[in-house]
Amino acid sequence: MLEPNPFTTSYFNYIRDAFERSLLFLDVLRQRGNDYLEQSSRTAPHVLSFGFNLLIDGRTLPKPVNYALVEIVPATGCDRPTEAAIYCLRPACRARSWHWRDEA
Repeated sequence: MLEPNPFTTSYFNYIRDAFERSLLFLDVLRQRGNDYLEQSSRTAPHVLSFGFNLLIDGRTLPKPVNYALVEIVPATGCDRPTEAAIYCLRPACRARSWHWRDEA
């Protein structure tokens, strides 16, 4: 009986491993693409976990940008109910700026 050649065995193991890793990588890219499509199909994709009113969606401006201007809805029991926070979301640079607007 013929004994397996160690070189060919190692070669085929390497090729199989590379093929499996390529499939896993392509699956990760597919999942990432699906997540992107799901997130971009939302009206105003965000990460806020509290109530807000969308004032301006930057994607609808004449020169579209990746910004959104939102007004934070005061929570019940807020000690400053006459003021509302204005929040500018800049998801590309992960920076957020806000200020309080006095409505009185």
